Amino acid sequence: MGVQRSIYPSKRKLQKLALDPFHAYEETTGGEKRSLGLCGVLLVAQVLALIMICQALAASSFRGRGDSQDPQLLSLKKLKDVNNYAHDPRVTQTYLLLMRVWFFEHVYEHPRPKLIALESLEIDGAAPILSNIPQRPKDITLVTQTSPDRLTVVEKTAATWTGELVAVIYIDRSVRNETYHLYRRVWDLHTRIEALGLCRLNIYFAVDDEDGLQLDDFQGSAYELYPVNALRNLAIDKTNTELVLLLDADFLPSPGLHESLTGSDEMYEEIHRRTTEQRQLLVVPAFEAIQNSDSRSEATELEIPKNKLEVLQGWRDGSIDCFHCSRCPCCHKPTDHIRYFDSATKSLYRIIYRESFEPYFVAAKAVIPKYDDRFRGYGKNKQQHAYHCTSLGFDWWVLPKTFVFAIPHPPSEAWKIWDRQETLQRVRVMGLYKRFKKEVQQATLTAPLASRHVEPVRQCHMRKNTSLRVLEK
Repeated sequence: MGVQRSIYPSKRKLQKLALDPFHAYEETTGGEKRSLGLCGVLLVAQVLALIMICQALAASSFRGRGDSQDPQLLSLKKLKDVNNYAHDPRVTQTYLLLMRVWFFEHVYEHPRPKLIALESLEIDGAAPILSNIPQRPKDITLVTQTSPDRLTVVEKTAATWTGELVAVIYIDRSVRNETYHLYRRVWDLHTRIEALGLCRLNIYFAVDDEDGLQLDDFQGSAYELYPVNALRNLAIDKTNTELVLLLDADFLPSPGLHESLTGSDEMYEEIHRRTTEQRQLLVVPAFEAIQNSDSRSEATELEIPKNKLEVLQGWRDGSIDCFHCSRCPCCHKPTDHIRYFDSATKSLYRIIYRESFEPYFVAAKAVIPKYDDRFRGYGKNKQQHAYHCTSLGFDWWVLPKTFVFAIPHPPSEAWKIWDRQETLQRVRVMGLYKRFKKEVQQATLTAPLASRHVEPVRQCHMRKNTSLRVLEK
């Protein structure tokens, strides 16, 4: 008696159907086609209206852009080019995009990184470099992660921050054989910081654990990306203090920021009470210098504002803006910079979370959720964390006497992958973010009533209205 074949398509066939629907459909068996037809009946009623709306929005957003750019929108390295379907009037760019986002939301298994912190200089070529400066009983740790090319900014941060600083340096496979030379560079950097006697700098090195790792082509391409959220979680785990300031490596804290938070027992106790008992997240406003994209200064050439007054002067003369406010209005504008610069603002003020908000903030590490480590590379890796915090009932407040300032640098490879018209990473992140939101919403609905004092998440509407951004909402 022969083995009975299942009438349901395999996961691999579903993947082919999502990426190359019409060619793969011709390869399915009769039973599989019938099962797909039943599934399609259930799905069409739910997505048909959305598809029609997105098609209309896409048509209006593409109008006037020129035909030469259109095929590039969905030209993905691992997927079939949209030109393959140009002969079929049933297929539009937006419909294909919806299919691919649906695939990454419902079918694709986003790989989770497995990081190892190197512990042995003899075996691994690197080991933690820890400070000999005594730990303070009441302190806030600045937490960051970086690749080796941002070490100069880490040194500048350590020269400005007068508390504890934990930095995790990621060593990818391309420089794995140079680990010891990197370790010596970092050792020299750490020695210079220790000589200043101000910052208690602890540095860790992390690599991917690839033992027994089995990935398909799609997962392999994702696994090559910078594991930003896994590194953030590792850095938080390495801290020794209750309170942390979560910051990226390409930002400098304002001079005196640490002192303004921990300079007196009363101030520290207030921050501790707010972040632990009252479940508040204290936002440090982020700014950047307005520069031409062709003339980005290096960190050594940029004059960082020394205080809030200099930031205000730059804000008024147009040389300083809130970080990415022209490129991503929703990312930092909820900070309410008008109120921040108002001379009447003397104490912390509450702000309303809007989706896509990605602030830098002080928090109690014991109560905030971990970053979702499925987010790798550029795109929504901080936004998902802010969304999760808000869904758990945290409130957002702004520290009005502080700021952090972005250090210009050439676009990273992760950003280039995200920004280019070959949008595999963008579509992947869109699908993952949609899945993540559903997971958070489901967890919130099933949580005990006492922990669900949560305001509805407010949407933030982007200025630019391309079809990709429409689908991100």
